[in-house]
Amino acid sequence: EARQMPDEARQHLADRAAHDRDTSQAATLRRYERALDTLSTQGAAAARQLNALADETVPRDKTGSPEAMRASLTNGLDISTGAMKRGVAQADAAAAKDLLAKAAQGDAAALAELKQRFGDKAKDPYFAQALQQALGPKGTDQLIYDMLHGQSIGHVENRTSNDEVLDFLGTAFATAANPDVDKDMDIVSREGAATWRGQWFEALKADGRSKFQPNSYNPWFSGYYAQGLLLSHASVPAGAAYMDTVGADFLAYDREGIVGNTARSYIHGFPQVGSGEVLTPGVLDGNNARLAADPMNGFLRNASADGAASRALLLHGVPDPKDPNLTGIDYLMKQRWQLEHPEPGGTSYTGFADKGDALGAAALAGDHNSSNYDASLLASKLVNNYVDGIGAHP
Repeated sequence: EARQMPDEARQHLADRAAHDRDTSQAATLRRYERALDTLSTQGAAAARQLNALADETVPRDKTGSPEAMRASLTNGLDISTGAMKRGVAQADAAAAKDLLAKAAQGDAAALAELKQRFGDKAKDPYFAQALQQALGPKGTDQLIYDMLHGQSIGHVENRTSNDEVLDFLGTAFATAANPDVDKDMDIVSREGAATWRGQWFEALKADGRSKFQPNSYNPWFSGYYAQGLLLSHASVPAGAAYMDTVGADFLAYDREGIVGNTARSYIHGFPQVGSGEVLTPGVLDGNNARLAADPMNGFLRNASADGAASRALLLHGVPDPKDPNLTGIDYLMKQRWQLEHPEPGGTSYTGFADKGDALGAAALAGDHNSSNYDASLLASKLVNNYVDGIGAHP
């Protein structure tokens, strides 16, 4: 029909269609511009609100620190915070393990980096437990072996670097062992730590009674020697739970060696080893005099920093077929005290090279609470055993 229309009519129809199109496009453009203005206004308002919330959650001056940002984002969410801390601790422990291996072999740069990066984390329960999990008892034994071997063959000119490594290791070890440090953890971390600690204590008992000797021709020591050395260097107590479980087994193990006249809880094969107050006469091959570190001093010194730990160790039963009521303090004062270590020149020592100082400190720490039955029992045993000893050996 359009083809039959005159040219003028067809042009008029086309012009009208074009006008309608332009009018519709203009209206659509106006609606789009109004909608865009509205979105821009609302977007700006939303951005301001999000920025304000972000500044409230993670202040701008903290955005450069991933740990600070994580801590701010999980503020008030204990379980999330605990999971974040465990993850960070595992990464830190892996790095610290590598540095410890190098430091134990005399690498001064590795020791400096260990102190700089992780020196203040030995008392952090998350880090301390992660480090023990990364090392395991045998890994810790290897570190101590490397230190002592390097020291005895002259690779380490003095004990300063070894002492610094042992201070770090010992404090982390005692922190991990003590459930008192779990009180500020979230419930998931706390329950996980308790489960792990129970398994770890059993592993420490098994390792304590084993011989660590990398090769048949190398010197060796017992796992309990290693633990005693760590405890003697710890700046915090390992706690009553450790002493009641691992410490009690160590007492039984120590007595088995004393009764057998082998002093087997002493280190064997290293001349002039150990550190600080743990030096004491030891026995090599049953008769050769050799200075060695006595793990008993480490257990007693660490227990003396915590009254409950002292009572757990000194009042725990010690197996004795002749005396079913024998306790730790009874054994130490009645039996171990009589052990003699011959030294060149005809001199000899009692079973405690420090003449009983560590035992006395532990006993006094445990008996100071007169309202506590166990404390009173410990005090009476200390006095009675002393009196009996004077009567038997005036």
